[in-house]
Amino acid sequence: MKPHRALPIASGCAVVACPAIGDMNENAARLDWAGAGVRVPRRFTTQRVLRLAVERALGEPSIRERARELGRWAQKHDSGAVAARLIEQLGESPRAGNGALTGPFSQPLSETK
Repeated sequence: MKPHRALPIASGCAVVACPAIGDMNENAARLDWAGAGVRVPRRFTTQRVLRLAVERALGEPSIRERARELGRWAQKHDSGAVAARLIEQLGESPRAGNGALTGPFSQPLSETK
C-alpha cells in the first residue's frame, strides 16, 4: 500500500511537494497556499533546489507552525470516521439508496432522478 500524500500533513509535518502529473500540481498549490509546505515545480527539481526547499520547510517557523496547526486539526476531525458514519447512516435510512443522507455538512444531499 502506498502512503497517502495527506499523511505527513495530518501528522503535522511540513511538506516539500514536487508535483509531476494530474492533480498533484493543484494539491501542491493548496499546500503552498495553506502555508504548510514548499512547492517545487518539476522543471526545477535539482539537488540544490530540493535541498533549499527542505531547508526552507524545516527552517521557517511559520511553515512548521502551520503544518502543526493542520495536524492538530486533523487529529480532531477524523475524515475516515466521519465518512464511515455517513455511509452507515445512509445504509440505515428508510430511504436508503436514493441519496437521503444528512450529516454535519449542512443539508440533505439532493435526490437523483
